[in-house]
Amino acid sequence: MKIKSDAMDQFEQYCQFKSEKEFKQHVEKILRDYQKVWTKGDRVALLMLARCSYRIPGVSNPSIDSLLEFIKEHNDVRPISRSTFKRMVGKANALGVLNVYQTEKENGYQLSNRYIFNNRTTFGGNQHEQAVNP
Repeated sequence: MKIKSDAMDQFEQYCQFKSEKEFKQHVEKILRDYQKVWTKGDRVALLMLARCSYRIPGVSNPSIDSLLEFIKEHNDVRPISRSTFKRMVGKANALGVLNVYQTEKENGYQLSNRYIFNNRTTFGGNQHEQAVNP
């Protein structure tokens, strides 16, 4: 699904969390509940995407290149590849944890994706985990 690019202050309409604390707890729950699904690289990618989502909890739109550069700059985590990030996004999307929307300019050119974390107490359980890791 494509959506028009808008200012960062308009991202709040996509926010599903009441606070940064609630969002952080939610990400920890995702990692814990689906620990068998995530590789080390997936966990790094998900956590770094979550870090980019703190200004408006659960909503961000970094370009993949910017996110990978952000990960490289943090010495506390190992760098990941573009394909690892895309694989994590695919898994998170299949689990219902994350929605990804392409954004575009007025002239139709594609911009970076918008990543929206879903706030659900359960994402469908085991059948989603089996779909990701058959």
